[in-house]
Amino acid sequence: MRPFVFILALLLIGGGLYVALSGGEAPDASVPTPAEQTSEQATPKGTQDDASPLPESDIFLADFTVDDAGVLALSNVVNITDRAGYDNQPWFADDGTLYYTREADPGRTDSWSYAPATGEHTAVFTSPGISEYSPQVLPGGEGLSYIQENAARDITEVHIRRWGEAEGRRVAGFRPLGYYAWLQGGESLAVFVRDEPPALALIDRTNAPPTIIARDIARVLKVSPDGQTLYFATRIKDDRFGASSLDVARGVVNRIAALPGTATEYAVLHDGFFATLIAADNGILWIYPSDTPDTPDGWQRIADLKALGISDASRIAIDQTHGKIAIVGRKAP
Repeated sequence: MRPFVFILALLLIGGGLYVALSGGEAPDASVPTPAEQTSEQATPKGTQDDASPLPESDIFLADFTVDDAGVLALSNVVNITDRAGYDNQPWFADDGTLYYTREADPGRTDSWSYAPATGEHTAVFTSPGISEYSPQVLPGGEGLSYIQENAARDITEVHIRRWGEAEGRRVAGFRPLGYYAWLQGGESLAVFVRDEPPALALIDRTNAPPTIIARDIARVLKVSPDGQTLYFATRIKDDRFGASSLDVARGVVNRIAALPGTATEYAVLHDGFFATLIAADNGILWIYPSDTPDTPDGWQRIADLKALGISDASRIAIDQTHGKIAIVGRKAP
């Protein structure tokens, strides 16, 4: 298998859908603005994390290497949460710190961090009575962003909180949102709109109306290191999803590949203009593309996750700088 043989530039020719990113285009009528939103529309729909009670899950951390032949290998797999309850939504900061969402009271979550070097878990932000989730370090490193619900627990919005501040503030008056990703150094924001079906929208810092990019999406939102490419997934048919990319500056969406099996999540390894996708399905960790694929869609098996003690794997986060991979799942029986 050749390393990082998926060339992003090749995705930008043919079949692209142009969308305006800077405003002037009204929001899609079926995605409610704050003034139009009803409590029924604010009710979470269609995502595993919105279930009540929250699903049992742990975060497994491992080292990974990629050899000269492009073969990815895992080692030193550790369940870093290993407790009852919901531990999910891992996200790596540039310094290697892992931020994640941890269940506190039943059905309520807070933002925590984990230091791989010391094994220390730290409560970052806690808000009694309401949930916070999806913590990420802000572009520039001056604080954290996160999703926070209101006191009635029927509205969810992206918030930011600078280091040292006692309270956070919402980023934009567009809701209800489930997941998000910063683009272009923080100039714009990709958001998972909790509609039926879920939609992908872009919000810029000028408060222009949001632009709907795609519909019937999965919850995965990944960003290239330069913040110029967004990766997401849309339903192909029934329970199959496909990975797609958005060139943010050009507004071009292109399909990459069908995800393996019923996978809805994936992570991305980058090497300049080259990118490789990593996904989990049916107890196997898969890589795309490959010169020696095991599936018609071009995916190759790279690890038996059950043999590593992980079952029901879903989310994946990668710290390419420090050679770490985080996988959400359950302890294998």
